[in-house]
This record gives sequence, C-alpha cells and structure tokens, in this order.
Amino acid sequence: MVEVLILVCTFVAGFLLIFGVNLVISDSRRSDQLERRIEMLNEVRVQQRNRVKESVVQNAKLAEMAAEAAKGTTAERRSIKEQLQAMLWQAGMRIRPEKLLMFAGLSGTVVGLLAGVISRKPFVAVISAAIVMAVPFLVIQHKRKKRLDSLLAQLPDGFELMSRVMRAGQSISQSMQSVALECADPIAEEFGYCYEQQNLGLNPEFALRDLSSRTGLLEIKVFVLAVIINRQTGGSLTELLEKLSKVVRDRYRMRGKVRALTAEGRMQGMVLMLLPFGVYVILLLANRPYALKLFDHPGIILGTLGWMGVGGLWIRKMINFEF
Repeated sequence: MVEVLILVCTFVAGFLLIFGVNLVISDSRRSDQLERRIEMLNEVRVQQRNRVKESVVQNAKLAEMAAEAAKGTTAERRSIKEQLQAMLWQAGMRIRPEKLLMFAGLSGTVVGLLAGVISRKPFVAVISAAIVMAVPFLVIQHKRKKRLDSLLAQLPDGFELMSRVMRAGQSISQSMQSVALECADPIAEEFGYCYEQQNLGLNPEFALRDLSSRTGLLEIKVFVLAVIINRQTGGSLTELLEKLSKVVRDRYRMRGKVRALTAEGRMQGMVLMLLPFGVYVILLLANRPYALKLFDHPGIILGTLGWMGVGGLWIRKMINFEF
C-alpha cells in the first residue's frame, strides 16, 4: 500500500512538474509572439507614415508641376541669354545669342552712321539704328510664331501615333522615336531630340521637362505633366494620349475660329499703324521741303511713335487672348 502511494505521489509530482514547465514555455512563447506582433504593427505603422509622407511630397510636386503648366511658364527665372537661346531654338535657328546680338549691333551701327552722314542729323541716325537693330529680332519672332503654330497643328496626329505605337506594346520612348521618323518637322525634330536624350542615358523625366522648356507650348507642358503623373501613379497612357489628342485638336480648331473672328480687328490695327507712315511718304513726294521740317522737331516724332506703340499694344491686347 505504501509503495502504491509513493508511485502515485511520484506520478503526480512528475505530472505537475511537466505541466509547470509546459506553462512556463507556453507563456514565454506567447510573450515572444506578442512582442513580434507589436514589432510588426510598429513596422506597418512606420511604413504607412512613410507612404503618407511620400504621397504628400508627390502631390506637392504634382501640384507644383500643374501650376507651372497652367501658368505656361517655368518655375525658375531665366536670364536674358537663356531667353534669347530659347527664342532662337523655337524659331528653328541654331545660332548662338552672342552672334545674333553682334549682327544686330553691327548692322544698326553701320546703317545709323550712313543715315547720319547722309542726313547730317543725329536724331535720324539714332532712329535708323534702332529700327535696323530691331529687324533681326522681329524676323526671329515671326519665324518662331510660324514654327510653333506648325508644331501645334502637328501635335494631335503625333499623340495619336504615339497612342497606336504604345497600344502595340512599345514604350513611350519608342513611340517618340516613331513620331520622329514618321512625322515632318518641327515635331519630328523636337521629339527626335527628346528620344536621343533618353537614348544617351538622360533621365526620362528630365528629357521631357527639357522638351517642355524648349517648346514653351502649353499643350506640350500638359503632355509632359500627364506622362510624369502616369509614370508615378500608373494608368492607361494610351487612353490618356487619345483624350489629349482630342483636346488639343479642339483647342486648335477653337483658336482658328477666334483668329477668323478677330481678323477684321487685326486688319484695322495694321491699317492704323501703317497709315501715318503712308501719309508721310505721300507728303514727302508731294512737298519734300515741308515734310522734312518734321525732323527739326524730334520731340513730336518721339511722342507720336510712343503713342502709336501704346495704341498697338492696346489693339493687340483686345484681339489676342488665352483660353
């Protein structure tokens, strides 16, 4: 009987010992699992906070780019040399600003000296030099406007071509190469230059931003902004290009309608600006000594030219507007 009690006690003691050890081990495991869960939750919270911070920064950048595109200007201020370089590039002329300034200065100086020697009046020399110096810039501005109008007319077809190429499985850089190969200048030159920049290792975002900065067109800025947002957030870029093509085409048609409706105002402004010079030429042919008396009063000429400039800017403001 005593032996049986000893065995039972031994069994119970062993059972209690094993049960206690098991409780200690299970408690330690539970505490380890709880600590791991807490660490995982902390990591998830940190990741979520980082994502929120990244999204805030990203949205701020996108908002900044959108504001730049809406304003039609770049965020940084350009120097006069950079503005001249951009104007020459947009006009399709690959010359340096220094050569342009040198040519304008030399031509204006030579013509001013000739006019001064012939008329023997310093005022005539100054006016002649100023007019001749302004002629190269006016020619470049005219070529720039003509080239940008051609580029704007080609954009809808270029975007549609890019959409078809990307729908076939190609990348956006390859679609820009297709535009450079299939389309005519100036869109072929601009998109081909952007493709070569990316092909030589330049960051695509920097290449697109450079394209936007070179052209200066609002439609190109919107295209670049859409591509950058698509690269960061995802989405169907082909559908976006198709919609953008439709929007640009509608804007181009509306621009043509506006030009047609304001054609009469532009003609009136041109007639009003050229009428004084035409009347003076007629007066010069009819009574030359009387007409030359005007150069004895330079203040009248300067005042007339100044008010004519104000009137021309006023008319330009009325017939040209952004939409």
